[in-house]
Amino acid sequence: MGRSMSEKPLTKTDYLMRLRRCQTIDTLERVIEKNKYELSDNELAVFYSAADHRLAELDHE
Repeated sequence: MGRSMSEKPLTKTDYLMRLRRCQTIDTLERVIEKNKYELSDNELAVFYSAADHRLAELDHE
């Protein structure tokens, strides 16, 4: 989910659209773990919100 510093930060919707590529909770958890070390605190707050949303979607499929 990398991007250059000149781009504007991703929104919750941006992250959610990307996270919808994850078809299983296991895959989603791996993506969450990877991003934990790559995103800033502000980006992580938005990312975790989107990740929680995607986890709920997968849990209800």
